[in-house]
Amino acid sequence: MTDRTAWDRAVAEWTSASMIREAAEKFGPGYRLGETEMLNECILEQKYGKRDGARPGTEARAAYDAEFERSSTELEKYWGAYRDPALEAAQRLLTTPAPDFEALRLKIDIVTEEELQCYGGTENAFDYVQADAQRLAA
Repeated sequence: MTDRTAWDRAVAEWTSASMIREAAEKFGPGYRLGETEMLNECILEQKYGKRDGARPGTEARAAYDAEFERSSTELEKYWGAYRDPALEAAQRLLTTPAPDFEALRLKIDIVTEEELQCYGGTENAFDYVQADAQRLAA
């Protein structure tokens, strides 16, 4: 018999992290980051014209490159705070044995939603699902 407590804990952890990530994207730090990027892009376009017209070695290219670096740094911080914890929780849930078929259905949905088959250590997502299905069918 599979430990329901471990499964419930993993589901709660993933649910919490996913809800925080979603809120951050829709109206929290992720939303503000996107708004800042759009505003800065508009400011640069007003001053220098479109990004694709900024030739290497020009003041315009230097300004666009500096904005790209600033934005990339902020995005990495954001991912570390909100995206990565949800992904890590999903990966832990994937490796936690599903206690019943309803739980297995949730696991399949999460693999699809989080695209776990694409990330290091979880490319074998199908193997976990298949093992659960075989164990539950026995």
